[in-house]
Amino acid sequence: MPWNSGSSSPPTCSPSATWPSGRRPREPDSAPFFAMLAEGEAVAAQALGAYAEACGVDEERAAAYEPLPGCQAYPSYVARLALGAAPADVVLALSANFASWGGYCATISKALRDHYGFTDEARAFFGFFAEPAPELQERARAAVQAGLDAGRIGENRAHAYGRLLQGYESMFWTTPARPERGAGHRAISHGRPAVGVRPC
Repeated sequence: MPWNSGSSSPPTCSPSATWPSGRRPREPDSAPFFAMLAEGEAVAAQALGAYAEACGVDEERAAAYEPLPGCQAYPSYVARLALGAAPADVVLALSANFASWGGYCATISKALRDHYGFTDEARAFFGFFAEPAPELQERARAAVQAGLDAGRIGENRAHAYGRLLQGYESMFWTTPARPERGAGHRAISHGRPAVGVRPC
């Protein structure tokens, strides 16, 4: 199973990275939330090099890896929301999803330490997302409250977005373990832990 179960590139899945700039002024209260997501992912991406090295993956092997379709569903859907959904609805849906993501990262970080002896530096990517983010939560709360006050929150839409995000999240984690992922698929494992990184 590959060190990166969807892409050889660092994760850049934050909605703020693909959010059309022309839409921001209509809901300025959501902009700080998306901006912080982009900043956080940029910081976390810097830690991927140490993780890849600990997994025994060099640049050549990473570049040769073929992404799995099931691991691309989540970022594809996030991009779709960025292009066509109301920002406040997306903030609400992503906030619930990120709570799950943080829990997964905490579990992975502990497993890498306890079972594979990874250093703090090698686990820094997962440790970053495992930490509580009270400022991000506050920005999400402010964005959602502004949406409610302005009558822009579509509760049914936000719930539907959240359910799909959780489904695609599950698909991301389970796809690499499926035997039907392709006989010709060129995975990178080399005896290292089977741990995925959210791809984009």
